[in-house]
Amino acid sequence: MSHAYSEQQLDHYLAIMDRVAELWVQQFPERAAYSPGYWHLFMGLYKNRKQAITKGEAAEFLTAAQIKSPATRAKVIAGAIKLGSLNLSLFVEDQSGPSIEQIHPSLLCWQ
Repeated sequence: MSHAYSEQQLDHYLAIMDRVAELWVQQFPERAAYSPGYWHLFMGLYKNRKQAITKGEAAEFLTAAQIKSPATRAKVIAGAIKLGSLNLSLFVEDQSGPSIEQIHPSLLCWQ
């Protein structure tokens, strides 16, 4: 399989990415500093939408955004909840142990 793309295809891809960036800033204007964190959080949740995700697992999605501090990870997740992009009702107890919260991806506000 060839991985060569034409100039037109590359220009089209960049135009799409510019549009995604514009829409992203519109959705999260006050969160610009943590924008990569939100991006990786939401993409990780979407990729795993067929299963429940714990907060700890959701926090791991932030590694790709170079967010390693547990406090900062918690801040990004709390910010998503505050914005209304994640709903507190999405967090349910895991049956395997007490007080393990899970996100039920099928109930995400932005789907």
